[in-house]
Amino acid sequence: MINEAINGIKNSLPGFFVVNQEECYKKILRASNICFLDTCFITRLITLAEKFDIYKAFETMAQGRDEGHIVFVLTGLVLYELKDSRESKLQSKNLELFESMNTNGFTLVVIDEELVCENINNYLGKTKVEWNALLANRLIENKANLSKLFSVMANSGDELQEAIYDGRVKNNRDTSFIVNLIGSIKERKSDKDSLAEELVAVSLFFIMELIKDSNRNAVFFCSHDLPAIDRLNKVCKTSFDEMTVSIKAVSFFTFVNYMVEQGNITDKEALIEVLRKTMAPSITVLSLEDSLVQNTFEKMAIEDVADKMLSGVRLAYVGKAGKARE
Repeated sequence: MINEAINGIKNSLPGFFVVNQEECYKKILRASNICFLDTCFITRLITLAEKFDIYKAFETMAQGRDEGHIVFVLTGLVLYELKDSRESKLQSKNLELFESMNTNGFTLVVIDEELVCENINNYLGKTKVEWNALLANRLIENKANLSKLFSVMANSGDELQEAIYDGRVKNNRDTSFIVNLIGSIKERKSDKDSLAEELVAVSLFFIMELIKDSNRNAVFFCSHDLPAIDRLNKVCKTSFDEMTVSIKAVSFFTFVNYMVEQGNITDKEALIEVLRKTMAPSITVLSLEDSLVQNTFEKMAIEDVADKMLSGVRLAYVGKAGKARE
């Protein structure tokens, strides 16, 4: 049902979306910057774009707007999370944001998580057995970092999936293993779970095999979900620590802060309005202004957050007020 809905959404997309998988990877691999967009980042970006020039900020971040400088990547499950509640198509407000991104010179590609390996292998030529072993090993070493994905495999009733869950890697010669595994995991997505974000990490297992020694490609993961950012950072530390490619997690808050630092945001009242709509009346932050002092979490009203941002104080968002993480 979920994969069927994703296909319906893809069929409804305007022509500026790149959905042909071969073309997607040509653009991804040519781009200096690969930017994965998470659902919660996109929905907040809509509000931010109503008040400020997000496109200038992305241009500065990538040093250009064309597809050689940056490509924005949407996965199948992210599309699914952005769909209309009644039909297999994007909600109108989400589509309007993407139309505006296209109008402003940016490229958007849509990838099917279960087909990433096949498309990357067009450039590498590994055997199915090698890819199966790579995925199994990457999953096992990240069991603690991909908790939702492993909970799905634990109760799958599938011998190979349960073997991966138990840490028993087999010499798996099933040529359809990766497609079937990821496809079946997508079908078991539930409301407000973390499968979309965790499958971005799985997609990177394959993509990084091709670009891991590149000094050109940088990968961004844009999300407002702090636990998802934590998990991706841990996956990077576990599996990609010795690779030369830079993988950067960008939260919505750090992106707003970046826009302030770049001079894209100067209007205090508009900034307060955006933060109220996208964050909360009060949030918990950590001040980074004094490198000598060990700062502590601080509950701060959004008005004060805006004041500090515009006065040049660097802040780290750690959660809603009263929910600071240990």
